[in-house]
Amino acid sequence: MPRVPQRRSRPASVGPFQGRLHPVLQLQRAAGNRCVTQLIQAKRLAPKAKLVAVQGTPTLYRKLAAADSLLPLQRLLGNRHVARLLSTRSPGENLLAAVRIQRQPVPSAGDVREFVLSTIDYLKSAAEFFALATLDAARFEKVINNWYAMVVDREHIINDQLGANPGLISALRTAYMAALRALMTRASTDLKRSQADLYRENRGRVPMWAWQTPHRMETGISTPIAEGRVKNARTGEVTFATNGFNVTIFPDAIDRSLGSSGKTRINISWGSIGYRFGRDGRITRVTGPGAPIVHIRTRYGPRADPGGPSAYGRGTTPEDIAGGKVTPARTTLRFHEGSHGLDFVEFLERNPPPAFDGKIGMTVAELRAALAAWRKATTQYSSAINAFSTSHTDCVGTTIDEFKAAQARPGQRIELECGH
Repeated sequence: MPRVPQRRSRPASVGPFQGRLHPVLQLQRAAGNRCVTQLIQAKRLAPKAKLVAVQGTPTLYRKLAAADSLLPLQRLLGNRHVARLLSTRSPGENLLAAVRIQRQPVPSAGDVREFVLSTIDYLKSAAEFFALATLDAARFEKVINNWYAMVVDREHIINDQLGANPGLISALRTAYMAALRALMTRASTDLKRSQADLYRENRGRVPMWAWQTPHRMETGISTPIAEGRVKNARTGEVTFATNGFNVTIFPDAIDRSLGSSGKTRINISWGSIGYRFGRDGRITRVTGPGAPIVHIRTRYGPRADPGGPSAYGRGTTPEDIAGGKVTPARTTLRFHEGSHGLDFVEFLERNPPPAFDGKIGMTVAELRAALAAWRKATTQYSSAINAFSTSHTDCVGTTIDEFKAAQARPGQRIELECGH
């Protein structure tokens, strides 16, 4: 697909320890987060109907907790913590001195670790909360966006400031995945969507390791690779068997005919069928077709920029754009082409190859009819897998039809691909 030149903004920082947040706000955010976590753990903050009920606390707390997220309550509690610090100081004492934060604050490793642990505790509590809470589309949007920004930021903090502590990374990922599973389960019920659809549509704002099947990127391949599938160190290919298919995902390549565009294709070799028959006209032997061989490869034109913005489809959806604010790669041409590869693999894993019904003992006419039916089914399968990918990757967000219409000359007719 073509790319459109566009400036990309850097992902917004959401962490309090990255040097751009005012020291007082650092303290307010960490204290509020900790207080909310303590309320949840003490079961003073619990889900009830569509609201969050806070028993035994002031009316203001209850109103804030009933909002679309716990952030207003977190901020209030953080502010009150800062106010208490102020109340214990003499009139002329500076708040920054009171909290011992200098002009260039350098939090201790213990402070940073405590902040990460409070996030882990929050996510654990969120998993329990969304097992019982009700959910609408607006709240789902806020929660999944906030959590994505949160987990990406905290993992950066662990890597940059806590020595890439594997125990903390594991604990953070485990807590996030538990919360995400609870959120997706609740969203599937309340929004009446399948979890497969929810994960597919929102993979631009969910870390690959937290997808339904964890994935990773391999150097030189645009299609994300499922964990457990191994790249051949010599050829760069990823080969695996799934649902009756033998699949190879090849490294990306250059195709001069594509210009500044990219294209991800699938080729399925269905095999061949042989047979013999006796003097009585009955089939005595049938061979083939064997497991179909599937090749998936992304190619880019010589002027294409895989890291540039996607022009249509995946990479332009509201979900991908939201994810791109945290991880810019989620709005790129490479992300778009990789989505086609993911579509192909998903379709293969859900739909086995057409069966050939020819067998020994049939008449020649019966076997030839079975052969014709099998060939028709394989043609339909090939068409269906490409249609599936067009629907899910090209006909979402800014659709390929909208893109073509915007690029067309006045009066030029375009071939519609999205069925409307």
